Amino acid sequence: MAEQEINRSRRYGRFFSIAYLDLDNFKAINDTKGHHVGDDLLCVVAGTIVENMRCADMVARIGGDEFVVLLPETGASDARSAVVKLQERLMERMGARNWPVSFSVGLVTYYCPPTSVDEMLKKADGLMYEVKSQEKNSFRHEVVETSMPREHPSPPRPVRMHSGKSLLSGGFTITILTDLKNKIDTARKDRTIQ
Repeated sequence: MAEQEINRSRRYGRFFSIAYLDLDNFKAINDTKGHHVGDDLLCVVAGTIVENMRCADMVARIGGDEFVVLLPETGASDARSAVVKLQERLMERMGARNWPVSFSVGLVTYYCPPTSVDEMLKKADGLMYEVKSQEKNSFRHEVVETSMPREHPSPPRPVRMHSGKSLLSGGFTITILTDLKNKIDTARKDRTIQ
């Protein structure tokens, strides 16, 4: 789905954002309260993310305690607002159950699409790790606006046919110029053809 969004962005010049969330102190929950509580916590987090995102947004669990949200048609300002709101809702849910877990988020807004899903995830993941290593329970946001060369479709390649004609990959048939020249020369020699 992320690849489709990149392709759509590349083709139509649309923008999107991606948020990479990591749970701070999740291991402590598993170690002190047990894995069944950790599983419950992950279900609450997943449910809270889905409830607070639009139906067009895509939510995925990437790893044990890491989630990614892809926000199509979402520019920098709206992406920041969405992440702030989401962090508030998540913290409310954690506080209601006395779970000492917070959320570090890497957020990237692409006005110019990345070359791959891998590149996109690495950038968001890198920002998230910056947050975890310095302050936790916050987010870093980067906006990618630099222009990239647009992919131009290559011209159709001719495929030689036995009939002396060429069939283009787009389905059009053309007559090779030497055949036309021969037909024109024949017509000029034959005085009955006007």
